[in-house]
Amino acid sequence: MKNFVGFMVLVSALALPRFAAAEGGCPSGFIPNAAGTPNVQCIPAGGQGGSGSGGTYVNWERRWGAFTSDAQTGKIGVATAMSSKRKAEKEALRDCQSRGGAQCKVLLAFTNQCAAIAWGKEVAGSTAVSAVSGVNAGVAKSSALQECGKRAGSCEIFLTECSYAEQVQ
Repeated sequence: MKNFVGFMVLVSALALPRFAAAEGGCPSGFIPNAAGTPNVQCIPAGGQGGSGSGGTYVNWERRWGAFTSDAQTGKIGVATAMSSKRKAEKEALRDCQSRGGAQCKVLLAFTNQCAAIAWGKEVAGSTAVSAVSGVNAGVAKSSALQECGKRAGSCEIFLTECSYAEQVQ
């Protein structure tokens, strides 16, 4: 009888579906949100809430990031893990200005994902800058290089940051 129960437990465990640790390029514990078009957003696996340890309610809040730049001085501003798009953009503008930027403008705001900035020299001598988001750092870097490469012969990654949803109670 013991062997039969053990066998049934083993069969049940093997029959249950398993989730990939990095489904769709998202970090462990997150899954792609199809509604996050045009760029995929990573959301917590299992939805917006649930039971955490000790039976307490767990909620996930989205986190925003932003990149800003001053085209004249080349100064960049960054913000991550902010609770709103507005706060992320405002903090990135403040960061850009604190680094010496006088005419800082928002390049990109992103939520629950990563973003990268790539740059390179165009044929005419000006600088090509591309800021692109993606489900993880690798996707963001690849997309930024591809976008920059449309205008410049050779590009390189300047910066990569991520802002994923945070668990709150």
